[in-house]
Amino acid sequence: RIDDEGLAATTVAWRINLFAFFPVIGLSMAIQTVVGHAQVRSDPDASGRATWRGLALTQVWMIAWAVLFVAAPGPLVMLFDAGEGALPAGVSILLRFVAVYCLLDGLNVTLVAALQGAGDTRWTMMASIVLHSSFIAGMAVIEQLGGGLYALWTAATVFVMLSALVWLFR
Repeated sequence: RIDDEGLAATTVAWRINLFAFFPVIGLSMAIQTVVGHAQVRSDPDASGRATWRGLALTQVWMIAWAVLFVAAPGPLVMLFDAGEGALPAGVSILLRFVAVYCLLDGLNVTLVAALQGAGDTRWTMMASIVLHSSFIAGMAVIEQLGGGLYALWTAATVFVMLSALVWLFR
């Protein structure tokens, strides 16, 4: 429900975000597997080591991308130039939001995978339902109040940050 320019900028920013995000999904699957194997062996210390080492790798990866999103958005955005030279305005600003939330989104993906690998599937599912339902409701409220593109992106960034805190405290 945002204007065409905002939608185009959002689409490009989301697609650029995938360069950072997809490898983290693969790493989280490995962490989940290693944690699961450690739990079967009744070795919680190995579960913890796998989680924190995986989280360190994830954060190094995401920090590198966050720096790239802020320091060099132009070359990334140019990947989406179809030759018309009409790239959506605001993509560079949206990539700053991506830079902020990707630092904690790596934490989200890694910690959820570790928790699920340890067998904590019911709690993570229920927490995810509550978190995502709250996020959708918040987005609807922002839209009803006439919030624009940056208000929606701010809400998304806050959602990712709060989710990270939930998983970390669990």
